[in-house]
Amino acid sequence: MDKSILDQIKELRSNNHSFHTVRKIISDNRLREFFNSIYPKFTITEIETITGIPDSTLAYWFEQLNIPFI
Repeated sequence: MDKSILDQIKELRSNNHSFHTVRKIISDNRLREFFNSIYPKFTITEIETITGIPDSTLAYWFEQLNIPFI
């Protein structure tokens, strides 16, 4: 798990930035790599706890990043 990306996501989300802004700043590839490194190793609810992103929002992000739910 890339802690620097996790910290960036948390910081952007704490400042009420949208997913579009997060994608623009971090990039789709880096986000996809990050989530692929922790999913399915961790469940969606565990990822929710790790990132602070609600599971329904994670589902949307996964869909937008073309990450299939297993």
